[in-house]
Amino acid sequence: SRAFYAGIGFAENPDFQQGMTEGSGGFFPEAAAAFERAASQLKGVAKQMALNQRAVAIAQQNDIDALLPAIDQLVAEFPKSYYLPDLLTRKARGLLAKGDSAGAKAALDALTATAGLNKRDLFTAELAKVQLFQAATAGKDKAKLAEAESAFRALQQRMDADAARDE
Repeated sequence: SRAFYAGIGFAENPDFQQGMTEGSGGFFPEAAAAFERAASQLKGVAKQMALNQRAVAIAQQNDIDALLPAIDQLVAEFPKSYYLPDLLTRKARGLLAKGDSAGAKAALDALTATAGLNKRDLFTAELAKVQLFQAATAGKDKAKLAEAESAFRALQQRMDADAARDE
């Protein structure tokens, strides 16, 4: 598999390799720093991978204030990144944890509005909206719980219909 990745550029980058080693050992601050150094040296897909790995390493530290700019950097440099769905979902959860529900909703709206987003990621983002903004906020309010359940079931029906159409 090393030969497969050789043309991308990160396999030969010592900082990227150090980041992988540090991360697998649970040394996430060191991994994030190594991936940041690697990203400054790499281009294209390799840089995108280094920026994503940096964001993942930062996420492991539960530091929302450091994670949000790391996500924004990757999204700014690679707006159609393969990692976009995971990152924007993480961003939404982070913003919500900080009390910024409008920002969290905007992150998920940006994801669902992304042209060419695959169906799995689209439905995952829509499910996150139901979970975070309807189910999680319903508390013991039976009407709100019923509304969240209805939204979930409608989404489930759309997914089932979409899957049947694809078959």
